[in-house]
Amino acid sequence: MGKIQNGVSLFSKRDPLSIKAKKCRKTTWENGIIKETRDYMENFEYKDDKIERIAHSEGYITPREKTEEEGSEFVGLGGLVWQYHYTLKDHLGNTRVTFADLNNSNSIDPNTEINQINHYYPFGLNMEGNWNGASADAKNKYQYNGKELQTDFGLDWNDYGARMYDAARGHFTTIDPLAPIYAFQSSYAYAANNPVKYIDFMGMGPKGADGMTNEQWLKASNPTNNSIEAAGGSSTNSNSKAAGHQKENRSKGTGAWEIKGSWNKKNIEEYHKIASSFMDALQKSGNRYACEDFALAVVMAFSKSRGLPFQWKTGSQSFDAALWNNPLNSFQNAVMGASGAKDIQRKENTAAISLNEAKQGDIIILRNSENVAHHVQMIYGIEGDNMDIKQGNRFQLFPFDRGIQSATFNTKTGDYSSPDSEHINLHDYNIEYRTFNFEKWK
Repeated sequence: MGKIQNGVSLFSKRDPLSIKAKKCRKTTWENGIIKETRDYMENFEYKDDKIERIAHSEGYITPREKTEEEGSEFVGLGGLVWQYHYTLKDHLGNTRVTFADLNNSNSIDPNTEINQINHYYPFGLNMEGNWNGASADAKNKYQYNGKELQTDFGLDWNDYGARMYDAARGHFTTIDPLAPIYAFQSSYAYAANNPVKYIDFMGMGPKGADGMTNEQWLKASNPTNNSIEAAGGSSTNSNSKAAGHQKENRSKGTGAWEIKGSWNKKNIEEYHKIASSFMDALQKSGNRYACEDFALAVVMAFSKSRGLPFQWKTGSQSFDAALWNNPLNSFQNAVMGASGAKDIQRKENTAAISLNEAKQGDIIILRNSENVAHHVQMIYGIEGDNMDIKQGNRFQLFPFDRGIQSATFNTKTGDYSSPDSEHINLHDYNIEYRTFNFEKWK
């Protein structure tokens, strides 16, 4: 690969147990020379190896030199003054005003302490006008929807995580990773072409600014038949006519795959014996998965290979392989696209087990302080106190920069390590063992 002349390169390194990037470095090249390096480490941003910004819930903090008028009480870490900046946002999360108490007077002078004002056209393009902040050199680049404006080479794209958005055109620059779910609209569309009511939270499907979920939006907005079924799922409030139609589908053997058997003791034991071979096959395929998607891909692949039922439930949507009338990959994408780590915890999908009950193909979930899952790992094998683990990527940024990863875990000492992360003690984390509710899949 030749040397970059003009462009941007990205490198990411992640904590194996975090939903956030541990480190992402963006390097900007111009005429073959590095113009700027920018490092993102969770809420911290560094420019050319010097800290530039720390994000907080109401704005951000920047370091600066102390002025002659300021006393030592304003000086913090590194002999610098850490200036707090605050933002006012609208119902869509768009940054409208950025301000700071620069003279420490506990009040804001509108003439000198309003750093930036942003006004937007409906699809996010900044309006030009006689106010602060409309220019490309604005200090706060987190503007439309609170997303960072990338001004390199005059592109002025907004970084949504999964893909870039061009507000000048009102379209994303690449295809929606969840395109199969939103097949009735352009895969480049932003917020279902309704930016006043919806946002694209990560560039992967619309989210209602009024609190409407993706599934509710699908049901309300799908022009095909005004139901979630048209987007691939089955509605949670199906009427008797729909139920009869589903029963007919089952009898005809239609669906994502033909259902030939049931989850009896023999099939469950076989899954726990050979689940690792399906993990190997997925790893060798080169496909990349989010952590919960990898677990789903394994159990769906086994279910299909044995002609067994697979049913899955999210917060407002249900899936059944026996009722699916699209190709398998569309079913997989729909299930994985609608699921998050917390759906692995749902009692309809999995059941909690003890360490002594855990087997190959079972799941380890990492939970936050409220016991909600934020990361999912699969047990590849167990030998004594040693457990081998396979896992998908934890976070969909730029998107999926790594494939399936391996790790080892000593259940007695807590020692956890993987080839691309430092050693940690898993006992310091809030973990839970779970197994799929096979016997509920009828």
